[in-house]
Amino acid sequence: EHGAVATFFEVGNMAKEYPDLIKKELEYGCELGSHTYSHKDLKSISEEEAQAEIDKAIDVFVDITGEAPTLLRPPYGSIGDRKSLAKAPVVTWSVDTEDWKSRDPVAVLESIKSESNLDGMVVLMHSIHGSTYNALEDILDYLDSKGYQCVTVSELAYYKHGEVLEPGHLYGYSYFQPSDNSDN
Repeated sequence: EHGAVATFFEVGNMAKEYPDLIKKELEYGCELGSHTYSHKDLKSISEEEAQAEIDKAIDVFVDITGEAPTLLRPPYGSIGDRKSLAKAPVVTWSVDTEDWKSRDPVAVLESIKSESNLDGMVVLMHSIHGSTYNALEDILDYLDSKGYQCVTVSELAYYKHGEVLEPGHLYGYSYFQPSDNSDN
């Protein structure tokens, strides 16, 4: 209805339980990113465990879709010097709606509205929370009313920076900020 797409960073063990949902995301033109296999903090486990978390998730997504995920979002945004372990670009966010904490659709919407300029920003929300789902229609109506277009993370990098994101590189908070010359 809104022509919106998103990047879904899915946890491998959950994707394994809901493969049809993963396929549906791709069918709708969304981008599939990995959120590791079991959501462990990649900085607090051994390098071997971190690599296994990344690789096991990739295997799950390849089994489901025939392709590896295009991006990696490390749990808690925590990867440190281990970004080179990723076989995909490593992405974090620029706006955290804290939907995981509030579980309140109004609070999720208000966190987005509180940003004066969302152009070029990655908004973090969690598809596992019903409250986030319940906020989505109002969020999309608001973004439409402000002239924003929802795109995938890879599209955002290309449209805003003219770049294709590179495996093993971190694209974080400072990368996904509004353009200085943007009116939105």
